[in-house]
Amino acid sequence: MQVRNNHINTFQKSASLNSKSKSNIHFKGDDSKNKINVSNPEYFQANYGIDTKSDIKYQIIEDKNGTLSIQSIVKLSTGDFFSLNIDDVTSDKFLKDKNGEINSGLTKKFISLYKAIMEDMVKENNDRLEFYERKMRDNSPAPGLDPIQAVLFELENKSSCDEFSRNIVDNIDAKHKRELSKILHEFSSDERMHLSDKALNLVRDLFEISRTKDGYDLSDLNRKKAIINRIDSLSYNFNDSEILPKLLYYTKKEDGSYNISLIDDAIRLMKSFNSVVDVKTTVDILEKYCSKDKKSHDEILNTMIKLQKSEYSIDAYNSEFEDIMNLCFDKNDNFSPLRAKYILDSTDYINDYIDENMEDFDDYPLYCKEGKNAIEEYFKLSIDNNEFKPTIDLKDFIRIKLSLINQDVPSSGFLS
Repeated sequence: MQVRNNHINTFQKSASLNSKSKSNIHFKGDDSKNKINVSNPEYFQANYGIDTKSDIKYQIIEDKNGTLSIQSIVKLSTGDFFSLNIDDVTSDKFLKDKNGEINSGLTKKFISLYKAIMEDMVKENNDRLEFYERKMRDNSPAPGLDPIQAVLFELENKSSCDEFSRNIVDNIDAKHKRELSKILHEFSSDERMHLSDKALNLVRDLFEISRTKDGYDLSDLNRKKAIINRIDSLSYNFNDSEILPKLLYYTKKEDGSYNISLIDDAIRLMKSFNSVVDVKTTVDILEKYCSKDKKSHDEILNTMIKLQKSEYSIDAYNSEFEDIMNLCFDKNDNFSPLRAKYILDSTDYINDYIDENMEDFDDYPLYCKEGKNAIEEYFKLSIDNNEFKPTIDLKDFIRIKLSLINQDVPSSGFLS
């Protein structure tokens, strides 16, 4: 299926208006010295390289106030045409050189990235439209799951957004299949009208995350694109549009570039959060522990992610998470997988005990406090000459310690 984009007509009207107002319109091809006035939209379209896929060309338009904008027509392999308008704010921020002139190389790179992203987005959108069109015509009498059951099943599987909706449509009964497919087809059709803006925003973010002191490092773009998409997902889940700017601010290096690996780690850790956690706190904690023993980076990060899901999650206002993470390292800051295992096992036992025995939710802070005390005491009893040598059964130790809550028996020193 092919849905034509009508933005090109709007673009033509814009070019006509600018021509009539005698604004300066210049065409730049591969040779930046080759500038000609565009007399009408037909000439503009005919000479814009839309028949040559690799030829990135653009138009610089200056209005009567001297404001410059950049416009280009992009033809995709699907046959769709999209008009790209790069406003003066974007060009000032990303596309001008030190002399304030629009840089031809950067502009072409910007447009080529937009085109590549649009190719992917339109292809995915076409696939969705075609899928839902087929399902709208599905008259199969075969029974399927109740829609609510299908939704719960996909939620349990933690499917991606696209898989989530497709799997539900595939698994529900025929009547609901057709009805839901029609709704999702309309949604995908509406989504198509916003793809150009979405792609433009993604290119802006790619340029921002690639910024260096002297320009841009536009390498490893697939990784950066994946990072930005995951940040968008976090921003949506936490209703916080400032996650990317904050991550960039707190991961900026001395050379003006950003620590991409640290951003990647922060996203992985933040995905385990149940609520918004201060970005600075997250970055600071990551730098603190992952830099202790760099050869154990992945194990440290995975331990942090698992501990974050326990009763002792990261909090800008208390140090429980850090106090427990400290136990994963010896006095020489070497990370111990064995220590980490006992830490995570202990938090699981604490969680299980709370679920099974706590009767009043008001007692929850007390259970967490005593649980943490039990972990620290267990490690104190199990460390000999800087070596972790556990001999006491961990599960029994945690159970006995927590069973003393609300009893008149002092917990300190028990089993010591």
